[in-house]
Amino acid sequence: MKTPSYEERNKEILKAIIEDFILTGKPVSSKALSDIFSLSSATIRNVMADLERTEYITQPYPSAGRTPTDKGYRLYVNSLMENDSLDKKEKEEIIQGYEKTKQEEEIIEKTSHFLSSFSHYVGLCLIPQLQKVYLEGFSNLVNQPEFENIELLKRLFKIYENKSLLCEVLMEHLEDEEISITIGHENHYEDFYECSVITAVYKIEDEPGGAIGIIGPKRMPYSHIIPLVKFITNTLSKFLPIKK
Repeated sequence: MKTPSYEERNKEILKAIIEDFILTGKPVSSKALSDIFSLSSATIRNVMADLERTEYITQPYPSAGRTPTDKGYRLYVNSLMENDSLDKKEKEEIIQGYEKTKQEEEIIEKTSHFLSSFSHYVGLCLIPQLQKVYLEGFSNLVNQPEFENIELLKRLFKIYENKSLLCEVLMEHLEDEEISITIGHENHYEDFYECSVITAVYKIEDEPGGAIGIIGPKRMPYSHIIPLVKFITNTLSKFLPIKK
């Protein structure tokens, strides 16, 4: 077996840090990684120092483990993660839910429910012609450990109360051809700096009809959320417009 290069090994360790942090929400220690990679803690600490110097990870406080930065998440999403596939039960529940709808506004509302229910975050669906956004699952975000800080919680409530801002966020992506992933400080609005926003455009008769999205913490399982958004977008597009 070919021995991985220094750069490849660093990327694998970064991937492990991010996936562990996504799973636990706790800073990742060198000891935990040394057990995974069969490397000494000293070697892992040297790699962590390199990753910290290049701003892919950070140390929240002295003697703590490491957590990903926005830059680290970006590299992970762009080139390190492996997308999961939705299980058959999830797909069937989404399709069957759409099959029971009789009105187009109802199907849009159901979309925000699916996005929230299957991601456990905030689901959004925009009807641009009406400048109307459907939102579901705000309590899912409030319950995330990232937002126990009162100042961050206040930002969340500002987002929730500002429906016009949510419309703007989705409207920004109406011309996107592919799914859009905006992480932390990549967002244009300060209140979203601790969040990631994943959006996609649904179509009506092969033309852009509106946008859907998920708002969650930066520590979200992108490998599941991205395929979820893609599947719901494609399925929604097949059910619109509802044939009379």
